[in-house]
Amino acid sequence: MPETRTQPGDGGPIPNQAFNNPLHEFADWMMFQLMMRFTDAPPVVTNPSASAQRGQVVFNNIGCSLCHTPQMVTAPVMDSAVLENRPVNLYSDLLVHHMGPGLADNIIQGAAGPDEFRTVPLWGVGQRAVLPP
Repeated sequence: MPETRTQPGDGGPIPNQAFNNPLHEFADWMMFQLMMRFTDAPPVVTNPSASAQRGQVVFNNIGCSLCHTPQMVTAPVMDSAVLENRPVNLYSDLLVHHMGPGLADNIIQGAAGPDEFRTVPLWGVGQRAVLPP
């Protein structure tokens, strides 16, 4: 008989939640990881506008690129050879940084404390349309 658990609040069973059950839903972090792994990167702009070029200079000059690393390279050995040693214009270092009490949101996620944040990938942000308010 498959393992069941009880839903908080109503006491009713939730069937098909055993870890080895093929209908088991993945944890939120795992679904996010899978989505990011199989999401294609936006195309590289080979001829950026003057505005985009100025933005890149400002981005680098004020230190954003210290954490929002413009390009990383995938691991040399992966499950799929086509993904090995590939450049990724992620604009992130994927690390959790201690940002101090002035930026604390007091939310604890996993091992990240109330003033720690993961560097958000910014890939494709410069290609999004900005709509007037």
